Amino acid sequence: MKPQRVPVANGRTTRTTRLSILTAFAYPLVLSNPAPAEAQLFVGSTGDDSNACNTPASPCATIQGAINKVPGGSLGVDIHVAHGSYPAPINIYYHRAMRIVGNCSDIAAVEIKTSGVAIWVQDHAIGIVQCLTISATGPGATGIAGRQYSIIDIDRIRFGAFPNGQNIALSEDSKLSCLPGPSVEPVILTGSGSATFAVASGGSKLYLNCPISFEGDDPQTFTYFTQCVELSICNYTGLAWRGPDIIGKQFNCDNSDLTKPSGQPPLGYSKSIPGDGFDDLKSRCRLR
Repeated sequence: MKPQRVPVANGRTTRTTRLSILTAFAYPLVLSNPAPAEAQLFVGSTGDDSNACNTPASPCATIQGAINKVPGGSLGVDIHVAHGSYPAPINIYYHRAMRIVGNCSDIAAVEIKTSGVAIWVQDHAIGIVQCLTISATGPGATGIAGRQYSIIDIDRIRFGAFPNGQNIALSEDSKLSCLPGPSVEPVILTGSGSATFAVASGGSKLYLNCPISFEGDDPQTFTYFTQCVELSICNYTGLAWRGPDIIGKQFNCDNSDLTKPSGQPPLGYSKSIPGDGFDDLKSRCRLR
């Protein structure tokens, strides 16, 4: 089921703003040194969505409340989220570009909990998501999802367990880049694992070029760590794993392009794409 779109607010940008945002968000996005934002909004658990939310003293109560204050076409807005737990879903929609950032000194300090999709980026929107924890409250949930030509960058994200769910899901020609933090900080996975860490479908592009750290004493279980299907492109050139043993298969790939990781997978993983092995010529994947 496609998510319900939020009504679009009116807004305009100047030619200077458009030029600056094209520079700031041209691929690849440089998360460790973002361009100055044209505006800043603030979110805190003691705030009120009826506030202007443009100072830490008068924050919005919810992340979505701040997003809804960003006019359509207004680009480069920073949303700073104070310590606390915040509800989902969060929807970045329709030609908006923004950065949502928590506490980069303590990623666990800002948590988004979901029973469905925690963060949607859709309809040509651009979302940079930094320094947050995302947790599922039930089976089958999704952490970050992109659809309809969205662009997403993630940096220093901590995922809880997503049983029978997906940490990342891309569809309809979307693109997600996972990059290391400025001091090579990883994306962190905790809990028991998920059905799939990341899936790219419908011509989407997944650039998984960041370290992945598995936390906890027990092995985490995945049916497939990633899936790359339906004419998608998955690039794992910079992928690196850290942590305890992992149970499951590395990759599922069908009718898509796949770049092999340069590093060794965790113990317990089996190499698998359609065919008899990772490099099998009968696979419907093209290995770059």
